[in-house]
Amino acid sequence: MFMLILSHIRSSCNREARNALAMFWIKLKTNLSFRQIGSLFNISGDYENRRKVVSRSFDSIRQVLVDKLLPKHLGIGHLSRSEAIDHNTSFSNEFFGKKVTIIWDGTYFYTGKSSSHEFQRSTYSGQKKRHLVKFMSLCLADGYCVDTLGPFFGTQNDASITNHITKTKNALMEWCEPGDIMIVDRGFRDIVEAFS
Repeated sequence: MFMLILSHIRSSCNREARNALAMFWIKLKTNLSFRQIGSLFNISGDYENRRKVVSRSFDSIRQVLVDKLLPKHLGIGHLSRSEAIDHNTSFSNEFFGKKVTIIWDGTYFYTGKSSSHEFQRSTYSGQKKRHLVKFMSLCLADGYCVDTLGPFFGTQNDASITNHITKTKNALMEWCEPGDIMIVDRGFRDIVEAFS
């Protein structure tokens, strides 16, 4: 990972690129505050200065990963149609033929109650009886994740999320061709025509 980001992160008087990556991973693994991480790295200055340096380091690493790593491994553009067909299983080939087969399913990430009443109401799922945000996962027949779209509010169901995706994600809709197989569960029954 360091070799990937090295050419995109500059060292400064406050931190080196290697330290910035270490700060990023420490924050992800431990959830220590930026001030605490600044103390671990003995960053000079007061607590506020340490917090700012670590916060900027974290954001710079996050942005490089979003800009440079993510497009190579997630999103419809990182995969050709022939590569997608190579991810078919013998089961999908037998039942659906040599076509692109995409499995659509919602994924939940549970959250705590928010102090914001409006956000709290929008993340509450009546189905799960918990607060959550949803992502729509698009996987190929062998389980390879093509894309994860979201977040969406917990009040939205799979059909409304899919309707939004088919209307706004033009690259996905252009990549898919007539005859491609979309495997969904019964939560999508109201939106079947969006796939045709």
